[in-house]
Amino acid sequence: MMIKEKYDEALSDPGALTFPDGKEARIEKLYAHRRGSAEVRFSWWKNDSIMPRPLDLTEDDLILLFRDAIEKKVFTPGFRMALRSLL
Repeated sequence: MMIKEKYDEALSDPGALTFPDGKEARIEKLYAHRRGSAEVRFSWWKNDSIMPRPLDLTEDDLILLFRDAIEKKVFTPGFRMALRSLL
């Protein structure tokens, strides 16, 4: 579900990883109106509210989150190619 916030507008569905306690890690592609550009946000959610704390994940969970974000086309083809070249 794409969401329009006061300052940012979702450009795609987020890559998400939901944990048994209902908390959710997300990678979101947003249009930041204040900057006039597309940005990627890594975020931590609880009860449909963004948490003002860092997103801490195990490497295994980070891979799962990245996989979902890639499947949902959060990242541009150029970014995916650059990431692939790093590996």
